[in-house]
Amino acid sequence: MALFNREDENPDVASPPSAPMTPKPQPTSGGRDTYIGPGVKIKGEVSADVEMVVDGEVQGRMELEQSLTVGSNGVVNGDIVAKTVKVGGSVVGNVRGTERFELLPSGRIEGDVVSPRVVIAEGAFFKGKVEMESEQPPSKPAASPTAPGATARKPDKPESQPDKPLPGASTGTGTETGGPK
Repeated sequence: MALFNREDENPDVASPPSAPMTPKPQPTSGGRDTYIGPGVKIKGEVSADVEMVVDGEVQGRMELEQSLTVGSNGVVNGDIVAKTVKVGGSVVGNVRGTERFELLPSGRIEGDVVSPRVVIAEGAFFKGKVEMESEQPPSKPAASPTAPGATARKPDKPESQPDKPLPGASTGTGTETGGPK
């Protein structure tokens, strides 16, 4: 009797060993998401250069190079820094989204948010303040035209116009007239 309808194979003859399967190499960053599932509790600082989804609980600071999604069952007690932050669960701590922050209708956050783009859905709970800052680093203030302690330069007069005294002004030559001595 042949297995799987393959009657042409002889079960007594050993087949040659197959080549070992080697897994495909994964990209070192951004290749896979990291998933923290329900029932998983992490205490301490979390840092990663891949996208992360939290449906469990994290107690501590999270710093990611990519995006972070706190699922509807997820809880984060600590500050968050990530490229994009999407909250559908609960976050107690300050959040910095270097590109975007989004609070979903099921989301709750107690803390301050800093991000260039902020979306807060109707029905979401938010307690804190929002600061929207640009993605570009702040530019240096323009230098003042004169250095401290230097005097401003007066515009030059054309050489063809000699200084003329104002009418009634003293030229510094002659004697003083009028007034008591």
